[in-house]
Amino acid sequence: MLSAAGWIKYLGLQPHPEGGWYRRVYTADFAVPEGSLSKIGIEDERPVTTAIYYLLTGDGFSAFHRIRQDELWHYYGGTLPLKIHTLSDKGYELIRLGSGLSDGGLPMGVVPAGRWFASELDGSSGPEPGPEDFALLGCTVSPGFDFDDFEFGCCSELLPQFPDYAELIKQFCITGDDCSI
Repeated sequence: MLSAAGWIKYLGLQPHPEGGWYRRVYTADFAVPEGSLSKIGIEDERPVTTAIYYLLTGDGFSAFHRIRQDELWHYYGGTLPLKIHTLSDKGYELIRLGSGLSDGGLPMGVVPAGRWFASELDGSSGPEPGPEDFALLGCTVSPGFDFDDFEFGCCSELLPQFPDYAELIKQFCITGDDCSI
């Protein structure tokens, strides 16, 4: 099995603003026309679907953020499963992705549109994840992703909305209160 560094090189991944590594590998040729997505706050045209490779190492995390579309996560492999922490008006939900029975994770999970989420490697069944640990995943977004649809979560914004999850928010928010990418 390749190491995290091996996968990063092999797949041509680059640093992602939220944390981890990524590369867009698919953009549908067909688009949702301009004005058709106004119900979810998108006025411009978007491809029907986009997909990326995403790799997270044990010495990092994906910071709280949200997008306007549904995002399907697919677990491909690695040394540890992935935990996705989500917050919404329905409260907290944990999505655990992994290779199946051996690690208790599911191979696919969905983060619904507009939900705040952050992720980390899951070392709950052993030692804390280290820099050599990783999870290789795919993310499929429909309608297709554009960075205009991306919003970082800031402590000053999330803490008043979700006071029961203050420790989680502080752990996975970007440094300071500058939510721009």
